[in-house]
Amino acid sequence: QIMYADVDTDKVRRIMEYRKMAGYAELADCIEEISDEAIVKDDQGIIVKLLVRGEHDKIIIDAIKDEWNKFITNFDLENKGWEYIRQFLIEGELYFENVISENRPDYGIIGVVQIPTELINTIYDNVQNQIIQGYLLRRPIINPKKTITTQTQEELIVLDKNQVTYMHSGLWNEDRTIRLPYIENSRRAYK
Repeated sequence: QIMYADVDTDKVRRIMEYRKMAGYAELADCIEEISDEAIVKDDQGIIVKLLVRGEHDKIIIDAIKDEWNKFITNFDLENKGWEYIRQFLIEGELYFENVISENRPDYGIIGVVQIPTELINTIYDNVQNQIIQGYLLRRPIINPKKTITTQTQEELIVLDKNQVTYMHSGLWNEDRTIRLPYIENSRRAYK
């Protein structure tokens, strides 16, 4: 019963459990090896290449390549890619807030800020068709006068679906209420 216990519905506790599992020696080695293999430079020192297939106008191909280069720059895959892969394997989800200039919105997304997975939930219109309506961010309110007996307070912020870049493993629990990370399959060995 302990080994096959249902996945905890409390997201914070569930993520902490996955992080503990990832610290287990054998599992940690596997995660690091997969992360090492996912981020590899080729002979030209490039981590990720974009290949456009088919016959397209040169203007379109150049525009797509420009957007691709912005993507690589915004996410800083060369320096942070390994950690993104590792976190993705452990937590099964990655969230990034898209930063857009107030003065020049025509520039599009000029940067991204990673949001901790345990502080945000996806709001679905309908889980079966996986249409995302938005995201609910729980921002802790820091109280300098906090004591052990005081409850932690949080502010709930609703983010528009276009305000967040969201990546997930594609794995669900049985009733499709919780996204599962890839290391969920190693729970039996871990226990």
